[in-house]
Amino acid sequence: MSSTTGLVKTPQQVRSKRSLALVLEAARVVLDRDGIHDFTMTGVATEAGVSIGGIYRRFESKDALLRVVKDREFTRVEEALAARLGAAQPSLVAVVREFVTCLVEEFSAAERLFQSLMAASGTDEEMHARGVAWLDTVFEAFRTAAMRDAAAIRHEDPDVALRMAFQLISGVLLRRPVSGTYGGEVFTGTWEQASVELQTAALAYLTAGGTAKASRKAASKKTAATRRS
Repeated sequence: MSSTTGLVKTPQQVRSKRSLALVLEAARVVLDRDGIHDFTMTGVATEAGVSIGGIYRRFESKDALLRVVKDREFTRVEEALAARLGAAQPSLVAVVREFVTCLVEEFSAAERLFQSLMAASGTDEEMHARGVAWLDTVFEAFRTAAMRDAAAIRHEDPDVALRMAFQLISGVLLRRPVSGTYGGEVFTGTWEQASVELQTAALAYLTAGGTAKASRKAASKKTAATRRS
């Protein structure tokens, strides 16, 4: 859910609204093109075709502008996911496919943009909080859609299974914008290959039957015994 209200004062005049939209889109372009280290208010002003003073009248600092850009981008991804999952067939396979595919499309289309926003979040509490809220929102959308076909989830606790599947998917896909890889040299494939492998892995886990259940029980007993020793 967007929290832009409060981050920037919404203009009332049509011209002012248009100017704000230009600045935000310019900031997005500059981040995706130049990265966070070369991101400047002057660069945004030049890209938007507005004065630097006009930007500072709306945003007191570069961080203030970045907060609004992150909120705007994460809200857009939330809305895209909601639309894709809402239109998906009520089957676990379709939900996992649409969820992974949508995230891959969004992140790969603006990889440096998301890399920049996540890098900036490391030193800004508000941006970090927006990221945490994004994860909660996206997981809830995934869980709600997947539970329409709860019978296909063979785990004894579907909620736990969906949380683990979500952690797998989001952990791998978010690592790429953060570090530039999916996890060092362990997997060096393309976004498309990652999409296929993640769908396969998540569905294999969610739909695993008796053998997986027995393995979990054995692991649980072993962990308990280790703690007692």
